[in-house]
Amino acid sequence: QIELIQKSDSEDYISLLKTSLINDTKQSFPRNLCPWGSGEKYAEVVNDAVTELVNEKPISVRKKPPNVLSLGFREVTFEYGNTVVFKNSCTDYIKRLPALEKLYSRLDEKAMTYLLKNTSIFIFLSNNSYLQVT
Repeated sequence: QIELIQKSDSEDYISLLKTSLINDTKQSFPRNLCPWGSGEKYAEVVNDAVTELVNEKPISVRKKPPNVLSLGFREVTFEYGNTVVFKNSCTDYIKRLPALEKLYSRLDEKAMTYLLKNTSIFIFLSNNSYLQVT
């Protein structure tokens, strides 16, 4: 059993967990989590999730709308991978959010990638509104 909240956690992290909304459309969250993971850094996990989302079927063929994380990125065929068309503030924001990095440290790469790719996450903001980040 993984304890997502511990006594030494910051108020920002606890607030993130208690006030964020997550909608899981697939309802197949990974089991048997390994919180120690493979040592991949959180920002790299976000980048990998974005790359996987961008490399899915083209928007015209998909049955679901694109994930917020993949907006502003496009698939390219040369060796350098994906190119940023314009800056995606949601992707940039979650990479710099210490509370999400803490959550990643309590889960593992598979679980975090699942959350990033398959759920809609809404983070509560100080102006009493929500920001959709995935």
